[in-house]
Amino acid sequence: QLRQKPEEMCVSCHSSAGYAKRGNTELFAGSPMQKAGVQCVDCHMPKIGYRSDKTASGPHPWDTSSHTFMVALPAMEESEGIRSSCAACHEGAGRKLPSGVQAPAFDANTLDTILKQRQATIRAEIDEVEKLLARANMRDPRVKKLADEAHGKLNVVLLDGSLSFHNHVKAMAYVAEARKLAEKAAKLK
Repeated sequence: QLRQKPEEMCVSCHSSAGYAKRGNTELFAGSPMQKAGVQCVDCHMPKIGYRSDKTASGPHPWDTSSHTFMVALPAMEESEGIRSSCAACHEGAGRKLPSGVQAPAFDANTLDTILKQRQATIRAEIDEVEKLLARANMRDPRVKKLADEAHGKLNVVLLDGSLSFHNHVKAMAYVAEARKLAEKAAKLK
């Protein structure tokens, strides 16, 4: 019933140039999930609820989309009883994604573990860059310029809000660029 494609609607706000001023689109571009045909609504509006109970022919259908736009992580499946956003594609090996691409051979809980590890790694890297910048002499205009550039790179990752889940490789590249700038700024005296 939408007048434009869901992904077009999301991009109109969730990009660095969009209304929300968040780099979601830029970080998601080129990611393994984007290449597999996964769209914003697949994770942010997944079918995690159901309207009716199980039937004689099988379990209840997961037929109700979430409208919170919050990703339901596998841990929520256990604690809240709602289906994980990841489950639609990662419920066992051999499943094909809506685009026809083969899903990786791991389940949603394994995906959740990978996500948490990657988020911990990116958080630690961001903290290291922030420590470098805290030691820099911000009264020097050259240092301030480098620090501002470094913060700009970090902000792309931080404002995305996924802490690298949208695209871990690209997020790590932004943080690596920020680290180089911060190291250069810290060396200037």
